[in-house]
Order: sequence, then structure tokens, then C-alpha cells
Amino acid sequence: MPIAADVACEDDVARAFEFIGQQVGGLDVLVNNACHLGLGHRFLDMPIAFFDEVLAVELAEHQIRVNCVVPGYIHTERWNTLPEETKRRRCQNVPLGRESSPEDTGQAAAFLASSNARNITGSSLLVSGGIDIQLVPPDCAA
Repeated sequence: MPIAADVACEDDVARAFEFIGQQVGGLDVLVNNACHLGLGHRFLDMPIAFFDEVLAVELAEHQIRVNCVVPGYIHTERWNTLPEETKRRRCQNVPLGRESSPEDTGQAAAFLASSNARNITGSSLLVSGGIDIQLVPPDCAA
């Protein structure tokens, strides 16, 4: 059940969890697509303002897995507004030759939330078409 909320807004978070409790009684999977490096707080004692920071080791004792999906270029509505040269260059810089889709990222998140990933925590799953494996993109090489 997707729920849109601004995790930086305490009222939004409270409303989201209230809705979840009323609709299904609890939470099994949380996908937070925001990040902030609010260092210095343990997760269980963390002020809501630092909620975006998640430390996987600390939550493992509670059987809570924390993983990260790291996307590359994503074909969103914004992609369609880019100049053709920019789109061509970006695709050329991706070894698989195309940008990712929102579905690619969603499928990676679904995998990490599934029992197929039951022993994976503290990991980052790259969904980038290989953009992260090259030291110098082809259009920058001399």
C-alpha cells in the first residue's frame, strides 16, 4: 500500500502511521526515498528531525533489515524535457545503453523487501545500467 508523506514533516509521518494502523494494523515494509546524514543519534532515541538516517547494524537485533536502492539515470517525466543531446550522452554513458525506469527501481525495492532477501541488510543495490562500474564515461575519455 503506497502512502505519500514528507518524512521531514512530523505531522505527515504521524498521519501515515495512523492510516496504516487503521487500514492494516501494522507495518511490514517501509520504503523511504529520502536521505539525510543526521549523525550522532541512536535510531531508537532519534528525534523525528533525524528520522531519515537509518543505521542497519543497530536495527538488526530487532530483525529489521535496512537496505538501499541506488538508482542511476531514471526515465521520469523530467527525462522528456531534456535536450536530445543530453539524453543521447547520458545513454551513451550507461554501459547497458539506456536509463532505468521507475519500475526497475521499484522491483529492486520489492526484492529487498521480500523473503528472497531475508539475510540481506546494510547493503546497497545498484540499479544504474552499469554507470557506476566505469571510471571514465566514454564521452569523457580521450
